[in-house]
Amino acid sequence: MFDEVYLTGFKKFGNCSVNPTQMIAEHYLKSTIPGLHSAVVEVTTKDVDAYINSMKKIIADMGTKKILNLHFGVGPNKIYHLERCCYNNKDFGIPDNLGYQPKNEQICKDTDLDCPINCKLDLLAIENKLGKKHQLQQSDDPGRYLCNYIYFQSSHELSLKNENVCSLFVHFPDLKISSH
Repeated sequence: MFDEVYLTGFKKFGNCSVNPTQMIAEHYLKSTIPGLHSAVVEVTTKDVDAYINSMKKIIADMGTKKILNLHFGVGPNKIYHLERCCYNNKDFGIPDNLGYQPKNEQICKDTDLDCPINCKLDLLAIENKLGKKHQLQQSDDPGRYLCNYIYFQSSHELSLKNENVCSLFVHFPDLKISSH
């Protein structure tokens, strides 16, 4: 279905001392699977913006190849969440790892605050296929922290501007919550 998959995971942040998405992304950094690329992103808007800018250049050189931007992060959930949409809002409950903590601000100035962007993928089909092996559900709430930020930037700057590019954010369960 996709010629290239770009997977991201976040480093540790706040009270999340171990981020499983970082471990997954690091594992796939060494992958020899054709078309699979991986990156670990620092939990800062600065690093997300740098990642999105690098992806713009990569996508510009890809021509008609189909690309999936698959972003992973940890959420306050007990099961996996396939995020159906992201929102034009930076409303960080805690500062990012550089101390930046915006409150109820637009990510993109040419779009209304809280304007959603919906995922282009058939999430029901994904849920039906993966739900047999993993506890997961669709969600309309990616939060308003860096998870939503990377998803919105990826969707707005990459997916909406290129019909061959899709973005999806998957929230992994918080290990502290799901282990109880």
